[in-house]
Amino acid sequence: MSANIRLLTCIIAICPLVLASVGCAGLQTAVQTDEGIKDELQERNAEAVEQFERSRDFAEFNAALACWNRDDVAGCSEALGKLLSRNPTHRDGMLLMADVHLAEGRSRDARTLLEQALKEYPENAQVKYAMALLLDSIGESQEALAYYEQAVSADPNNEVYAVGYQTALAAVQTPAAPAQPAAFLDAAPMSGYDDNSGAVVEVPKDPVSEAVFRGEACLQTGDASSALAYFQQAVGLAPDNAEIPIYAAVTSLRFNQPALSLAILRPAAERFPRSVQVHRILGVAYYRLGDFKSSQVSLQQALSLDKSNALAYFLMGCTLEKLGKSESADAHYRQAQALRAK
Repeated sequence: MSANIRLLTCIIAICPLVLASVGCAGLQTAVQTDEGIKDELQERNAEAVEQFERSRDFAEFNAALACWNRDDVAGCSEALGKLLSRNPTHRDGMLLMADVHLAEGRSRDARTLLEQALKEYPENAQVKYAMALLLDSIGESQEALAYYEQAVSADPNNEVYAVGYQTALAAVQTPAAPAQPAAFLDAAPMSGYDDNSGAVVEVPKDPVSEAVFRGEACLQTGDASSALAYFQQAVGLAPDNAEIPIYAAVTSLRFNQPALSLAILRPAAERFPRSVQVHRILGVAYYRLGDFKSSQVSLQQALSLDKSNALAYFLMGCTLEKLGKSESADAHYRQAQALRAK
């Protein structure tokens, strides 16, 4: 009996030690579990905040875009201001705000913003293309051409960038009009007028040059119908000068007005049926409007007049690819590359 008592006493003495050790391990595990849960909650909270910010950016940008699409420039600017104040490097917001600045006649602010975007996104093709369009719109064609080319290099499969680059290249390669009284590119005497911004803008006194000048000014404000009227006036004043409709059409394309370019070039193609440039740029206008069959016809006319032009072969390749004629498109791309190499 005494032996049983001693055994029971030992068991009673050991139990607290066992329970204490189990309790400590359980407590340590519980502490570790709590810390893990806390870390996980913090991570989830951070993800939730990030998701909320992304959703708010998305909502504010789309609100700004909706304003822009219904020509509410002020509303667009206000919505973008909220977005960019919180997220100053929001890429799409920066690009749209640059468009707002341009619509408000603040090309310098637009350029500053796009230069900032280029620093933030130095390899982004969309940002490079936006800078190219801006420079084109303010007459810096050579610098714009470099950015068009960079956009194509950054995204070689984007046909919009490719056609934009080729259009700009064609514009740079377009020779100046001959020096004659009707030539709109001549160095003509200038007169001034107030453009309602307080600045005096120099306008050529030559009537043809003035009409083209005012047409470009209308394009800068988005008034395509007035631009067409001025360009048609210039063409009517010098009906034998093919450079006038060519220049007006290329300028219209730069301002993303392919329908305007088409309206200028259709009668020009009838008046100058042997002009390679007229048919080639007409092909670009049709392409930009999505009329690929008509684009093919115009580009084929250009190639029939001059089979040594790499640009026409390249544009034909783009058109044929849209028409689902891949093999023929590849053949035109190869020919363009071979001519460009020469």
